[in-house]
Amino acid sequence: MLHLSAKRASFIGVFAALHVILYFLSFGLWRNWAIYLEPVEGVILGPWAGFFAAFIGSVLARVIKPIDLWMFGIVAEPVGVLAAGFLAKGRWKPVIAIYAIMLAAYFIHPFGTWLPLWTILDILLALALIYPAAKLSRNMFGENVKLLPVSLILLSFVATVTDSLT
Repeated sequence: MLHLSAKRASFIGVFAALHVILYFLSFGLWRNWAIYLEPVEGVILGPWAGFFAAFIGSVLARVIKPIDLWMFGIVAEPVGVLAAGFLAKGRWKPVIAIYAIMLAAYFIHPFGTWLPLWTILDILLALALIYPAAKLSRNMFGENVKLLPVSLILLSFVATVTDSLT
């Protein structure tokens, strides 16, 4: 049975609520502002609690304000948080697995072979940066903060690109 402390449950609720609010603040673009919360959710909550917070927030936001492309955010936003949480803990193999599965699905689909490669250059760059982001972020909560800005930038880039990958 899963043990969930009151502190962790309250953090999940707060971040789910932030997710919903940022979804409502978007102004009609393909993406919404909630994707920029993904790295923060992953770093603070960790991979699984962050995943559940993003999932609850994205589902609630789309139930309250449905759109025709509702399914993309419900899946993509929690997976981006999951990637950020894994990278913040220094675990790069699950993130590589996510990228491998999603890129395989992309290239198996006929559109993956029809579209030019430049359309996914950000995804390929993020794939190359997964290992360095995990190694730099592994010591994010340590006393040496010299590389903290670099690790946060890499982690944030990979997490937001994971959202667009999904």
